[in-house]
Amino acid sequence: MPQLAVSASCEKGCTLMNKRSFSLVQGANVYESLIIKTKLALPELPEHLVARQRLRSMLEDGIGKKLLLVQAPAGYGKTIAVADWLAERGSAYAWLSIDQSDNEFRRFFAHFIAALEGIVPGSLERSRLILQSDQPAALEAALSILVEELANCSENVVMVLDDCHLINDRTVREGLSFFLEHIPVNVHIIIISRNEPSLPLARMRARDQVTELGFRHLAFEADEIGDYYRQRGIVLSPAVVAELEKRTEGWAVGLQMAYLCWNDSGQVESWLEGITSQNQYLDSYFSEEVIECWPEDIREFLESTSLLISLNGPLCDAIMERKDSQSILQSLAEANAFLQPMDKVRRSYRYHPLMAEYLRKSLEMNPSVDKNELLIRSAAWYQKNGLVREAIRHFLEAGDYSAALPQIKDQAPFMLNSQDMNLLNSWITSLPEAMVYGSTVLCMAMAWKYFLNMDIDQGQKWLALAEKAIEQEDSSDWNNGRKDLLRGEMSLTRLFMAVSNLDLDSMREHTMEARRLIPGKSLFHKEIPDFHLHEASLLNNMLAFKGRLELCAKVFQAQTYASIRELCIGTGVLAIIKAEVCYELGDFEGALCAARDGISEAEPHGYMVALIPGIITLSKVYRGRGDWNAARSFLEQWPEKTRDLRHPQWMALLNACRTRLALETGDLETVEWWMKSGRVSIFDHVSVPSEYEHLTLVRVLIARADWESSLMLLNALQKMAETENRISSIMEILILKTLAYQGNGDNRQAMSTLHSALVLGSAHEYYRRFADEGAPMSALLRQYSRWLPQDRSEQGSPISYQYIRKLKELCAEMAAVYPQPQPASYRMQQPAAAGAYEELTVRELEVIRLLAAGHSNAHIAGHLGLALATVKFHTKNIFGKLMVSNRIQAVQRARELGLLN
Repeated sequence: MPQLAVSASCEKGCTLMNKRSFSLVQGANVYESLIIKTKLALPELPEHLVARQRLRSMLEDGIGKKLLLVQAPAGYGKTIAVADWLAERGSAYAWLSIDQSDNEFRRFFAHFIAALEGIVPGSLERSRLILQSDQPAALEAALSILVEELANCSENVVMVLDDCHLINDRTVREGLSFFLEHIPVNVHIIIISRNEPSLPLARMRARDQVTELGFRHLAFEADEIGDYYRQRGIVLSPAVVAELEKRTEGWAVGLQMAYLCWNDSGQVESWLEGITSQNQYLDSYFSEEVIECWPEDIREFLESTSLLISLNGPLCDAIMERKDSQSILQSLAEANAFLQPMDKVRRSYRYHPLMAEYLRKSLEMNPSVDKNELLIRSAAWYQKNGLVREAIRHFLEAGDYSAALPQIKDQAPFMLNSQDMNLLNSWITSLPEAMVYGSTVLCMAMAWKYFLNMDIDQGQKWLALAEKAIEQEDSSDWNNGRKDLLRGEMSLTRLFMAVSNLDLDSMREHTMEARRLIPGKSLFHKEIPDFHLHEASLLNNMLAFKGRLELCAKVFQAQTYASIRELCIGTGVLAIIKAEVCYELGDFEGALCAARDGISEAEPHGYMVALIPGIITLSKVYRGRGDWNAARSFLEQWPEKTRDLRHPQWMALLNACRTRLALETGDLETVEWWMKSGRVSIFDHVSVPSEYEHLTLVRVLIARADWESSLMLLNALQKMAETENRISSIMEILILKTLAYQGNGDNRQAMSTLHSALVLGSAHEYYRRFADEGAPMSALLRQYSRWLPQDRSEQGSPISYQYIRKLKELCAEMAAVYPQPQPASYRMQQPAAAGAYEELTVRELEVIRLLAAGHSNAHIAGHLGLALATVKFHTKNIFGKLMVSNRIQAVQRARELGLLN
């Protein structure tokens, strides 16, 4: 439709009206009969409505532009979200609920104008009359006058078009496009649609005239899910809420269908399982609202490709035996058919998990489709494209074990780290027993699995099966020397089992046998297995007996240590373990030599697993000897040396180590720089890779006398360490908890915790863990000596007098070599003097209290009914007034000033 200038169209419209005024008046009654008033009413809101302040804020911010597009698949609560916001807002609005019958331009725009007349009664009469004309230009003329009259309106006008995806009539779409192009600044349109409407959106986006809310904005977040069920009388634990969020991805209908399946039996696990497996409500919804709108060939495409976790055009072409899959995927994604792009270029897609589950169940019941054939085709495509693990998964699911077996055997030797072992185990247990028992490599893998879990009996059982398999396997399958290599691998397995039993004679025997049969590095251990996950210390490693130093020391004194190290050459791991053991036992010279050896082995290969723990250990040796300058200069050279290796996690450990040293030497500028980086906080989920950084944060918090935050974080770290029996970590955590309790004035709890640390330290011969704390630990040990006799019967596990005396001597020595009379780490100055701050506003006080409760900015925005940008503005003001640089500091400062009371 040609887009005439608004003024010209208005003039033309006035001429039409003068010529036909009598007939139009006669047709007024006909016009009125077209209007269904319920289409103009705000939809009824549900009884149990979750007040989603987060969404209300986003919608309020969104109407600042010409168009607000709310676009998401069926069931995401688009209509309810907008209707709730309008009802809460309380200002005038126009609403039009669109249905299939609106694909006729007079009917559609009759309702369109009638909806607007509810805001500006009587002012749109001319547009309404012109619309009834039979002239071809009547629609454009009517819309031009409509634009003119709305421009003369003194109020802002909000117009909502709900279910706009139902419009497919070209004239209606062109009329809407014309209206959007020319609407005045006081008019704001909200379009609610399942897919992107055919409107001039590209041009409007280029002019920054569109705000868009998608399914990610509409999805319920964890706290909203909890509120949703709480309003229905069901209180769910945070863990159940998290699992529900994972399964539904916050889809409103998914939450409702799950609620309909709820029963009062308390069987939460079976209820969660039933959300996807036996949910007739959900199946009916997908069938009626999503699937039935597609033709038969697209339904078959949806069902057949539901077997895939990630979809792309070539893969779908391969399993569907067609050549247009990419365009189908793009069309489905544009139609919001629960298919979501996984990358910016829209080459890979995935189904919503509940949609995928529904489609897979439909596929199972479709006798015309061979599911196994689809799986085999997809596996072949994955194999051809080098995606071996995906190929294995699909071959196994199809039951084609003979195709999966050789690939699993090829992968098994390289999957002995903790991340891959569970996957390998799932593959092996999926195979028929006869296949597994007949494979030496798979039996060896299972032996290692049980050994790494310290289940020696099961490990020996699988090792015996490997010995039996190697005799029965077809020798034609072996390359030259491969049989001897596998026998050497068995000797290596027995060696590590002997390590766990501290059987030195067996260790020597198996080491010699392994070295005779393995010409180079071990097949299963190209490098020593990564039993440690980006840790700053290797003492929790299996090769360090999980921190049992007394056992490590015996091994390192024997020739076996050298033999094991030669067999697994070039990694530096064993040397660094020896360095750490020597340091903990107080042997600085032994630690120095071993650390240098380990670093020299690891550095040329960039083997960070050994290199970074080696650097940290060597810096501790310098520090323990009182050479603080050497420790500082040594640490400062490594970030530049290792920058090109591009391992941010390892660099983070180095920065944390430098922060610890800065804390002890009074270099508060470096400490503040690290804190401002915001890499870790007390609100994080703790993990092994981040443990060292979180313990560094605890030390800073203790230095700032933030006992509550430090103990909260230490409790989480202790739970993780005890679950994995990480002795070295448990020791440090208990010592820091002792310092925190003592600083908080809880002497009894401090002494009890110190006793637990001493019992553990005495059993495994830890010394430096205590001595490195210097004067504070020295004072604690003196207090402990006075306290112990009173509670010895309660505490049990007596500790030798000699051990306590030795620790006191070492702590006194360490206190003497500190660069300041009292360790800076326990006398750190606060960022600002007490009382020196600008008073916070009432709103800022609300924000800081929610920050202290651990809430995110998005949650605070929703809770207070603010825009996210407003919360960030308040937060920035709070930081400035309290003279801090991050939320942790702000909360601590507010607590000191009594602002959280």
